[in-house]
Amino acid sequence: MKRLAAGVIFVFSLGILVQASPALAAGQAGFGCSSPFNSVTLTQTLQLPREQDGLNAGAFTAADLEAFFAVIDHNGDGAICVQLPAGWDQNSTNRNTQFHYNFVDDNSSA
Repeated sequence: MKRLAAGVIFVFSLGILVQASPALAAGQAGFGCSSPFNSVTLTQTLQLPREQDGLNAGAFTAADLEAFFAVIDHNGDGAICVQLPAGWDQNSTNRNTQFHYNFVDDNSSA
């Protein structure tokens, strides 16, 4: 859980999280993710390749990811936005960038 908290602090401290615009997304009228973000559910988040790599490496647990998802999903609609930022090389030794993506809520003002 400490690694999860460190990851959250790292992401916030670098200013990587940005508020996604409330643009319309397929199947989610009124909610959405601005480009280059894509909308994902918790189940889809757990299946993302880099998250799977982190789970397999023991960098965090599924419960850690579920708690992180709940923190990011400000409006509680069960969807968040995800993107892989340039420079987040999977060969990095920094576990915050090696196993994760950039996540933001799909419409924080909802």
